Amino acid sequence: MIADKVAAISTDKVFRRIKDVVDLYYLSKVFTFDRIAVQKTLKNSQRTLDGFHGFLHRRENLRHSYEKFRFEGDVSKPPFDEVYRAVKAFIKDILPKSRDLER
Repeated sequence: MIADKVAAISTDKVFRRIKDVVDLYYLSKVFTFDRIAVQKTLKNSQRTLDGFHGFLHRRENLRHSYEKFRFEGDVSKPPFDEVYRAVKAFIKDILPKSRDLER
């Protein structure tokens, strides 16, 4: 499940798959990220990761998608910046290495 969500947000479809970002936020509270297991799962399913361009470099567009996303039930919507920081920290081992990521 984590591998699928990471693969989804690695593409520019992340703006239409904002729920996967939210899911990764909640998964990060329960599980540790295992880069090797994610890579193995992706390889076994013949999927690859894209460059995370939308996730990393179009943060304001991602914020807009998040703000439009509606949570169901009686759930408080965490602030976007908290969700973004938590997901970025959770998947840091699989993100492309770049000086930009240290911001």
